Amino acid sequence: MEKRQRTLTLTRVYDAPRERVFAAWTEARHLARWFGPQHFTVHSCEADPRPGGVFRLCMRSPDGKDYWVRGEYREVVAPELLVIAITADDENGIARLEGLMNVTLTAQGGKTKLTLDTSASGSGAEAARMLEGMQQGWTETLGRLQSNLETKGNAMQVQPYLNFNGRCEEALEFYRKALGAEVQMMMRFKDNPEPMPGAQPPGDKVLHACLRIGDSSVMASDGYCSGNASFQGFSLSVTARDDAEAKRFFGSLADGGNVQQPLMKTFFASSFGMVADRFGVSWMVIAGQQG
Repeated sequence: MEKRQRTLTLTRVYDAPRERVFAAWTEARHLARWFGPQHFTVHSCEADPRPGGVFRLCMRSPDGKDYWVRGEYREVVAPELLVIAITADDENGIARLEGLMNVTLTAQGGKTKLTLDTSASGSGAEAARMLEGMQQGWTETLGRLQSNLETKGNAMQVQPYLNFNGRCEEALEFYRKALGAEVQMMMRFKDNPEPMPGAQPPGDKVLHACLRIGDSSVMASDGYCSGNASFQGFSLSVTARDDAEAKRFFGSLADGGNVQQPLMKTFFASSFGMVADRFGVSWMVIAGQQG
């Protein structure tokens, strides 16, 4: 069977020092946030950045199919160069592509120019399909890296962490549809390399997830699935671009929920309303703020 091959070179300039960009490629906690095309999530990730060290992660598509990227670091020159040999599996877990990624990082003042030279080869219809989508996949992936780097590495942040007690995956899908949120990372209990002490929730429950809504990140989990989730004493505020978007957000969040204050014009905004969604999380939706 004829073997097909494709090579690709992409460059991006990131508004971040190359030490941070290098860390994004070599630390599992960062890789899990951005690696993969748009709307894919990473469910398992391992990185050992030294020659011969492992590079392994599982990407899940929006329709629930798993794609593994497995390989090893061939060359590591911090913070300048990474050479990574990989194999890529299809949705059935069959290795379809073999390839090599060369990541070169060049300092440009406080910014970093990234050059990705990558090649892949394989035979058969599935390999051809994967090769065909290679440019789009990498373009979206490097775009997600940009979004991840926009969250300043060690800057102080306050982020909400929601415990859904067993309904986390359902909630993530709800917010994806209601607010256009992107699930940047999701890990299940069965993927935890260091299980916590005591009784464990079912393995398919969510240990930790990161949801990006606009320019903000919200963390979420199923916790220990110990009862009904309780969200009291706080609200999440979402700012819409205009009244039409505010109406759409409000209506989506109210589906199956409880309207606390109808969306209306107020002295401080052209649209403002309060609603508790179907999971009990309270939201304030606002557009056209005055002053």
